[in-house]
Amino acid sequence: MYTFERIKVYYLLLSTELSTAKLHVQQQTRIQVNNQTIEHMMLYSTDKLLMSVFKQKNIKLVEIGSGEVLSEIALQDKPRLLCMAANHLAAAALVNKRIQFIKVNGSTLKEESVLNVNIDVFGVAAHNDNLVVSHDPGLILSMNGTVIQKQDNTTAGREVCKTPQVIEPTCKERSHDPPGLQIISRDGAVIHKQDNTTAGREVFKHPRWIATTSDSIYVTDWGTHQITRLDSSLTILQTFTGSLLKDPHGIISLSRDQLLVCCKNNNRIVQIRPSTNSISVLLEKQHGIESPQSLGFCKVQKKLYVAPNSDKVLVYQRCCEHLF
Repeated sequence: MYTFERIKVYYLLLSTELSTAKLHVQQQTRIQVNNQTIEHMMLYSTDKLLMSVFKQKNIKLVEIGSGEVLSEIALQDKPRLLCMAANHLAAAALVNKRIQFIKVNGSTLKEESVLNVNIDVFGVAAHNDNLVVSHDPGLILSMNGTVIQKQDNTTAGREVCKTPQVIEPTCKERSHDPPGLQIISRDGAVIHKQDNTTAGREVFKHPRWIATTSDSIYVTDWGTHQITRLDSSLTILQTFTGSLLKDPHGIISLSRDQLLVCCKNNNRIVQIRPSTNSISVLLEKQHGIESPQSLGFCKVQKKLYVAPNSDKVLVYQRCCEHLF
């Protein structure tokens, strides 16, 4: 069984005024994952992180203070993104059109039921007792973003398809559904969906990461470099775009009117206020941000956790007091 030797975390201290912030490293260590990139990191509690490791088919529960791996489970399929589906119940989007439910019992992870769905799911989020899932039929990428396989009209030398599809060896059956979102019940029934076909125009290219509030759903799309806001029926309400939103990946909601987004190629964490359609930079490369992929925020401790596209986690203190 593949295991971490120990999870280690960078602790970073920033001054409150980000425009003139100076980086002070309190403790500098690294996550030891044998050079394997964390696919997704999310905050489970004030002292624990949940992580998915794609290539090793693992989900891990990690204690933040000590870096100890409290529990880990090996899955049959590779996990992508995670969410908390209910109290103490996580959901992991897997390849091969499956969602794995995982019980978090104190410091122990336990596999629960598996939900079979009708699309290849990348992102998953809970919303009003249902699940929101994203479908991205795009390129197969290595963990560092290198294109491994693709098929399009150029490579084929003729028009073989209008929306390129990819054959992924790890998938038993590849969906030909257009990129988009679905709201599904806990038994897998499709309640609502939104994609380029239902919208009648190209809304999505590579929708992946999802955040929800009580009345809104947000999805990042690194293909269109925008974030789309939808209601509980997946009607499109609003879009956010601009130079600050290059290559958006991980997204979390702090409140109904406050989002934080990882802009991977921009090396930035940006803040979005939907009510005013405003986008501002919270952290960037000068603060240690490089290729951010996922993030979490502890409201109690005012700490921001950022997982770059690598084998480490950054913890920012005293940079987020003004967020609340």
